[in-house]
Amino acid sequence: DLKTTGVDFNATEKCSFTFMPTLVDLGYTEDEIKSIGEVDNRGVMHFLGGESQALARLKEYIWDKDLLKVYFDTRNGMLGS
Repeated sequence: DLKTTGVDFNATEKCSFTFMPTLVDLGYTEDEIKSIGEVDNRGVMHFLGGESQALARLKEYIWDKDLLKVYFDTRNGMLGS
């Protein structure tokens, strides 16, 4: 019986490809769950989540702004190389 977060992962009803655990099941507190939608002031850039937003960022970076050609220079500059 695997109980890493207090969740019984061997329960019969949870042994399927259709079971989706809640954040509470995964060990998050109610306060942590409530803070998910809040902007973290430590962040440098605010990104919207999800696959559609990620694909839109990739399209903008690679095709619209044509920044892939300078990726290594940008990355190495950030690393101090």
